[in-house]
Amino acid sequence: MGNRGGSGGEEPADSSEELAVAEESKHAAAEADIVRMEMGGIFDENMWLKATEEFEADFDKMERKMHRFAPASLRGLGSRYIVPKVVPIGPYHRGLDHLKEMEKVKQVAAYQFLLSFGTPRPPGTLYKAIRAAILSVAGAAHSLYDKDVVAAIGDDEFVDMMILDGIFLLQYMLMTIGRQCLCSSLLRCFHSNQACISNDIMLPENQLPWVVIETLLKFANPALEVEVFIAKMGCTLQVRGDKNREPFEFSGLYRPPHLLGLLRFYKIGDSTRCQRKGYPDVIRPMSKTISVTELAELGIKLTASKTTKLMDMGIKKRPLFSQIFVAPLLLDEMRSCWLVNMVALEICIATDFRWAIIERSDNSDMGDPAEMPVVPSDHQWDTIEMPVVCSYLAVLAMLMDREEDVHKLRSKRLVQGELTNMEMLHFFKSLIKHISGGPLYTEILEEIEDYRIRWCMLMKVHAFFYKTIKSSLQCSLSFLWVSSRRSYLSRNIAQFPE
Repeated sequence: MGNRGGSGGEEPADSSEELAVAEESKHAAAEADIVRMEMGGIFDENMWLKATEEFEADFDKMERKMHRFAPASLRGLGSRYIVPKVVPIGPYHRGLDHLKEMEKVKQVAAYQFLLSFGTPRPPGTLYKAIRAAILSVAGAAHSLYDKDVVAAIGDDEFVDMMILDGIFLLQYMLMTIGRQCLCSSLLRCFHSNQACISNDIMLPENQLPWVVIETLLKFANPALEVEVFIAKMGCTLQVRGDKNREPFEFSGLYRPPHLLGLLRFYKIGDSTRCQRKGYPDVIRPMSKTISVTELAELGIKLTASKTTKLMDMGIKKRPLFSQIFVAPLLLDEMRSCWLVNMVALEICIATDFRWAIIERSDNSDMGDPAEMPVVPSDHQWDTIEMPVVCSYLAVLAMLMDREEDVHKLRSKRLVQGELTNMEMLHFFKSLIKHISGGPLYTEILEEIEDYRIRWCMLMKVHAFFYKTIKSSLQCSLSFLWVSSRRSYLSRNIAQFPE
C-alpha cells in the first residue's frame, strides 16, 4: 500500500475528479445561498425551474388528462356531480364501500367478454393478449391521472384495473346498442342499474383514458360502435319529437380524452372561431339577466335552433321582432349531471384560453389557402375553442328569473323534462353563480344591448303597444266575461220571474 500522506505519493485520477465535482457543487450552493440572501431568502432557481418545467409538461397534457372535478367553486354544487352512485371507473373512487358490489360484476363482464369470441382459444390465452396490449399503453395512461393517487397503485394492479374497467364500459355500451350480444344475467344487472351507470360513466373523476378504450376496442364485438353509443346518449338531451340521431363520425377529426369528452364533442358541434389577435373585446356595462317577458317587450322572440347542437345559438337582429335561437333541452337528474360535468371539463381544459397562433406567413398546416381569412400580412389570427356548454347554460339561465319564465320556455318547447319549474329554475340559477358564460354568451348579451341602443325609440313604442294591447286584451276579456254573465243572468231572470 503506498504512502498517502507523503510528498512523493500521487493522488488517484478518480479521486481528483471527485474532489473537483465536490468543490464545484459547494461553489454552486454558495452562490445559490448568496442569491437567496439577496432576493429575500426564498429564491431557488433550480427548484423554481424544475417546478416550471413540470407545470408546463402537465399543461401540455391538459386536454387529455383524467381531471379531478374542476375548481373548488363547482364543488359547492354537491357531491352528486363528483362521487359515483354504483360503479367506480379508474383509480379516484376505488375502494368506497357503496361501490364494492359492482367490482364482482366487472369480473363477470370481463369473463363474458372473453367467452363471446366463440373461438377455440381458451379465455386465459385471450386475456394474455389483451393484457399485453394494455401493458403497451399503460405508461401513457398512468401519466394522465393525478400522480399522488396512482403512486399508491402498483403497475400490475393498475393494468388489471384498466382491463376490468375498460371491458365493463365496452359491455355496457354493447347493452345499449346490441342487447342480444350479452348473457341474460349481465343484461338484467345493467338494465336495473342503467340510470345510475349512465350517470357514473360521465363523471369527470370516473373516466378511462381514450388510449385504453381504443386498445380494447380491437378485441371487442364488431357490433360495438362507440359513435352509435354516444349518439344514442346525446340524443336523449334533445326535445325533438322524432328523436332522430344526427350522424356522428369523429375518426380523423377529433381524438377525445375519454367518454365524457366525446359526448361533449357530439353535443356542441364545431366549437372553433377565428378572432383577431390584439383586438380584445370592449367590455361595457350590460344587464346579465333579461327574462322571457322583457325580451318580448323589446320585440325579441325566442325560437328553437335548426339543429340540436349546443353551438347553434345566437341572435338574428331585425328592426322588428328579432330572434334569439337556442337548441332545445330535455333535463332531468341524470342529464343535468352530464351538463355540469361537461362544464367542469371545459373549465379544467380552459377552452377559451387555448389559443393556436396562426402566422399569416406560415399557413401550410391550415388546409386550402383559399379558405383562410383574408387579413393583412402583418396580422395574426387566433383559433379559439369556445366553452360552448358554459355559454349555452348561461344563456338559458339568463332567460329565467321566475317560475313563470320557465313555464314560458316550456310552452315554446325550449326546455322540457321531469324537473318542476322551481327545480329547473334552481338548477340554472345555482349553476350560473359558479361559472363564467364565455364568449358566446357575452356576444349574445352585447347583441341585445346593441339592439336596445340602436332601436331605443322604436322599442319604447313597441313596449308601449305591447303593454297597451296586453292591457286592452285583458280589459276586453273581462268586459266580455261580465257582459256574458249579465246576459246569462238576465235570461234566467226573464225565464223564471218571481
